[in-house]
Amino acid sequence: MRVYLRYIIECDEMHCDFFGWYTEWMERIVCLFECQLKPEFIPLSDIFCKCLDFNPENRSPVIELWKSLREVMVKPDIDVLTNLKQVKNQHSIPLCLLFGELCLSKCLSICRANKQSSDGKDDVEDEILKVGKDVVDSIPDGQIKCIDLIGHRDCITCFAIGGGFLFSSSFDKVVNVWSLQDYSHVHAFKGHEQRVTAVIFVDDEQPMCISGDNGGAICIWVATVPLGREPIIKLYEQKDWRYSGIHALAVSGNNHLYTGSGDKSIKAWSLQDYTLSCTMTGHKSVVSSLVICKEVLYSGSWDGTVRLWCLSDHSLLAVLGENMPSNLNSVLSVAADEDSLVVAHENGIVEM
Repeated sequence: MRVYLRYIIECDEMHCDFFGWYTEWMERIVCLFECQLKPEFIPLSDIFCKCLDFNPENRSPVIELWKSLREVMVKPDIDVLTNLKQVKNQHSIPLCLLFGELCLSKCLSICRANKQSSDGKDDVEDEILKVGKDVVDSIPDGQIKCIDLIGHRDCITCFAIGGGFLFSSSFDKVVNVWSLQDYSHVHAFKGHEQRVTAVIFVDDEQPMCISGDNGGAICIWVATVPLGREPIIKLYEQKDWRYSGIHALAVSGNNHLYTGSGDKSIKAWSLQDYTLSCTMTGHKSVVSSLVICKEVLYSGSWDGTVRLWCLSDHSLLAVLGENMPSNLNSVLSVAADEDSLVVAHENGIVEM
């Protein structure tokens, strides 16, 4: 450290061009990344360079660097997963929302009210669990029935319900469709080439299921029987190797689909002609959550903020959490109703 400080002082006395040296050094760093990094790690070069920005205020938070590293390096080895027929329920934890090699549990438990006593005639193996009455008041006598729906080969990322179906998206690039009548597997939408990260149901004249993946592809499916093999249409965000595709979806009453993306933007797509209507920018990191309530679009981001947008003209109404101490704790989920907004952060804090 003493040698380094002495060198800096001597250079300062000689009136050296530090910024020029820095620029030349960064050019060498970029060249080194391009030459040495394997193709699958090239997306990391951008955030690495950002961490070395001359202005400390422009450098990426450590948590953003960690997420980028994890996203590139933790890949689902779906080709070597255990065959689904070999997966058995061994006292699995109820209310589990994830399934696959990257998760703690190997099966998905869907819980519903058990209004009738079990008589042993059920076609599926179930498990009666005792829960506190203060958890869910609508569950009679504190009993719930857990049914294992086995069908995905990797982590389940999102759910949507509508039209008598449950839609589940997964890292296995598939959207599975389940009947809410008998909980059987009805169909599988197979149109994605990358991990499916979000899915929603649109209750319209023509019910639709819309799914997005981390490659930036959006598939729009007919959600009525008979369920089709191919999507109605496939939309694509502009590809950029630095970013991670679509993270969130929402639909408004004005026939617009909104996508929250890894490129820090929110895009509005017309569901009438399937064209890009508008791009909303302002977030400083991945847009991880979208929700619509009362003509307002709420967007949560890894930058720790929630932005409010007007649906009529897509203008920015407000920014929440920008000046709060927790602004570096990523927003993972947002929920809203007429007079309340709930924000879930990565550090375990829930703000209302």
